[in-house]
Amino acid sequence: MARWVCLFVCCWLVPGSVYAKKRELVVKSQGSFAVLELFTSQGCSSCPPADHLLSKIVRRYKGKSVFALSFHVDYWDHLGWRDPFGRRAFTAYQQRYAAIRRSRQVYTPQMIVNGRDPFVGSNRKLALSRLKRALRSAPRGRLSLRLRMHKRRLFKGSIIFQGKTKRTLLRVALVERQLRRKVLRGENAGRTLRHDNVVRLFRTYQSTHKTFLMRIPKTIQPKHTSLIVYVQRRRDLRVLAGLEVPLQKLRP
Repeated sequence: MARWVCLFVCCWLVPGSVYAKKRELVVKSQGSFAVLELFTSQGCSSCPPADHLLSKIVRRYKGKSVFALSFHVDYWDHLGWRDPFGRRAFTAYQQRYAAIRRSRQVYTPQMIVNGRDPFVGSNRKLALSRLKRALRSAPRGRLSLRLRMHKRRLFKGSIIFQGKTKRTLLRVALVERQLRRKVLRGENAGRTLRHDNVVRLFRTYQSTHKTFLMRIPKTIQPKHTSLIVYVQRRRDLRVLAGLEVPLQKLRP
């Protein structure tokens, strides 16, 4: 069954084959890819180097099949600074990764590429090595995404995954770039931190064939925002396919 998303985009995307006509857009994933997830926090003094590394990766791989997501967790908030991008759901997501690997601990900064082998998120050498490995690997399926503008800041989307769909999860995220915040308290007090690809909205679906509506909050700037879609195996969170759509020039 086909499904739909809410969002208008200009006629180019990254990467994959694209068909666009008026207010409708169709994107299909092609070839190898890397979904990079960073677990971070403004309340953690070790995190800014990892945030900076993720930003460099976003710039270096712009237009290529590297899809970066920065998840801000909330377990550092007790130190005196509440991360405005932190969410308990992101902490739970990281804890799920830990549980799968039979670990009782989570930490920041932590990076994971395609759902495999977590490592310290500020380790540039290891991050680039894992990205290269992912980009040499064959995808485990293909994603197709059809977008149509429904109303102002409200979009309808349809996602279809071609592959082994049994016991899989579909993730849909809005990520925003070029965010700056001055931290007033906690371990990073007095610092102005810059973040890219911060996850602002995050949805999980049990079906990999999904139609849904998504409203873009007024606090998010569409010109600095992308939609990232990826599919994971439920048992180990291994990423099977992914794609990204930059949101540009939203029209009523």
